[in-house]
Amino acid sequence: EILTNHPDLFIGNPSIDAVNPQRRDPDKYLLLRGAPRDKHRIAYYASRAHVPEPKERPRIDCSSWISPLDAELPTQNFVAVAAGASWPTKRMPPAAWRGLCTSLLERGLSVVELGQVGEDVGIGKSLVGRTTVKDVAVVLRRASVLLCSDSGLMHLALAVGTPVVAMFGPTDPAILVQDEPLLHAITNGRKCRGCWNNMPSKLEPGVCPLGIETCMDTISLEDVLSRVDSVLGSIAA
Repeated sequence: EILTNHPDLFIGNPSIDAVNPQRRDPDKYLLLRGAPRDKHRIAYYASRAHVPEPKERPRIDCSSWISPLDAELPTQNFVAVAAGASWPTKRMPPAAWRGLCTSLLERGLSVVELGQVGEDVGIGKSLVGRTTVKDVAVVLRRASVLLCSDSGLMHLALAVGTPVVAMFGPTDPAILVQDEPLLHAITNGRKCRGCWNNMPSKLEPGVCPLGIETCMDTISLEDVLSRVDSVLGSIAA
């Protein structure tokens, strides 16, 4: 039985027999949240559960799901944008996000913003603060690509099969997500990049040990846009 805060994401999954209808208190459970920072999470969870490591990352089939927000989505290909992240050190500067979204519009692409209240970029169609987890899964499934920071929406997009261009600073994509062709990771290029996973014992979440307040501002907007263009081009091909 799955004990989860988001049961809607698991309903209909052929690999799952039951999803809890309400809070349960089992005698024993495996907590799939958190792991040693320097270990690949899926491999770690498999070792804890004493099962073989999966050959593929988890997927969610939401192709048949319907959301009340469907009618508000662009009818043609669109880029989903999620500027938020749980830590300030993971976030691109607001001006950088505005520049990215403006450039996407200038390319003739539609932009749909996702995230929590207060994470608006202010450019494109905003669904910020309006989605349930199931809604946002549907929107991500419809998107051609998600442009984001290292965040929960990044993992959800990968799970529903949508390509992701994600920017990384304090976290190391090589440890967090392995063997995932849908993830196109861009790091900040600093010597200290990935510090959270590579120096795990001395760091606090969201606090730069070097006192750098602009962890992500070394990422070139041109590099990000080039990666988005490449992903969209491969889809069109």
